[in-house]
Amino acid sequence: MATIKSFSALLDRSRVIDNFYCRFFKLPENVGNVMGRQVKSVTRPEISFDIDPVTFKKFSYQHPGRVTFSPVLFEFFDDENSVLSSLLYVQVMRQLNRYKDLMNIPPDRLDPAERDYRFDVQVDLYNSNRVVTESFILHNCYISSISHQQPEIVDDGITTITVELTYHNVSYKIVDSYVKMLEDSSPST
Repeated sequence: MATIKSFSALLDRSRVIDNFYCRFFKLPENVGNVMGRQVKSVTRPEISFDIDPVTFKKFSYQHPGRVTFSPVLFEFFDDENSVLSSLLYVQVMRQLNRYKDLMNIPPDRLDPAERDYRFDVQVDLYNSNRVVTESFILHNCYISSISHQQPEIVDDGITTITVELTYHNVSYKIVDSYVKMLEDSSPST
């Protein structure tokens, strides 16, 4: 019912600005919490399908082929003590398997499954009433690039760090309520 009301309210008002919150999962304790609070902006996932032409009995069809997920950009507020930079570079070192684990075992003596550096990110978008209207999870992410804003002495402006995350898959939480709405509105047989 709430989803039907949301569709009905579509004509009432356009989204002006997104309020959002990001949560990072499968990272060392409290790292995800710190990173989530420092996110300034995030791009939404871009999904595209390659088109495979299919010819059958003199007819040509377009068939969706391989799916491609473009990387997502996260812009973080940089902090005065470089805590966020340190956390990002520790994650890069995890990806490179450059440090010993908690049991002081070097990376070359561990099973690759134990050295899994990938993490998940959930992004919740809120409306003006602080209700989650859209939510997606990026699965098995890793950092594909980090770029820092050029340091300048001209003003006391806020500096940012831009991180590009590549991921294996994305899931949208809105799909469940949409499917339930369709099931509820279909005539009983």
